[in-house]
Amino acid sequence: MLFALCAAACSKEMRVSSAQEFSSEEEKEICFDVNYGGAFIATKITEVNRDNLESFNLMATTGSAGAETQQWSVTATKNASSGQYTTGKYWPSTDPSYHFYASNAPLNFSADGPWVTVDSSSDVVCTSNYSPNYNDVNSLTLSHILARVGNVEVTSANGYEVGVGGISVLETRTSGTYNVRTSTWSGQSGAASAPLTVGDNDYLLLPGSYTIQVTYTLTKGDYTGTFTNSGEVALVAGKTSNIKVNLAADPAVPLNFTVSVEAWEVRNVRMTLP
Repeated sequence: MLFALCAAACSKEMRVSSAQEFSSEEEKEICFDVNYGGAFIATKITEVNRDNLESFNLMATTGSAGAETQQWSVTATKNASSGQYTTGKYWPSTDPSYHFYASNAPLNFSADGPWVTVDSSSDVVCTSNYSPNYNDVNSLTLSHILARVGNVEVTSANGYEVGVGGISVLETRTSGTYNVRTSTWSGQSGAASAPLTVGDNDYLLLPGSYTIQVTYTLTKGDYTGTFTNSGEVALVAGKTSNIKVNLAADPAVPLNFTVSVEAWEVRNVRMTLP
């Protein structure tokens, strides 16, 4: 699900600037219109939607990739009457080759691009526009940067009844630094494991490969065996992954995982990340 943010011209205001000089025709505040298209960006843990997005963080930089200079960083605030998000910043008289970055989390700056520090207890959405149209309408699309675990299903081996004693994601990565320009992660850290429930989940994790471990019993007639086995799954940024675990009758056979990926959506779930 997406936010589409469009930069638009706001009403003119007379002001004096020591850094820039404007003519009356050029003095236009940099502001944004939000076009939701009926879409929500939401989780059970937190929400960023049409009702409670009162502001977002905005940064302007100039320069080439890897050698940017920060021009300013502001909070774009929703105007109750117009519905626009105003910045208090104005287009300069000449185009300084702005790059715009936006996020619902605080933006920080380095020469290789703005970054956010992420804690997966809450949803984070970011976007960038490296080549905006000077003094004109610009579009920014906020996207999820975390991965999400949705439904988990465990299927039994043919002819066996299965009982799940426990299922968990090992070495979960729940925090890190995300570079908005390069869409890369660094400084990743987290917990030893996080429990999953068979059925609906709503875990937010840093994208990447994870080990899922399952303790289970297989029963057939008078036979019952208890096993612990594991396998790898890949969790995709901005998507909900539904995981199906296929158990084999032979515990020496690795677990087989099927992962289906769907769009991020509002889910009615029973579990949140502790």
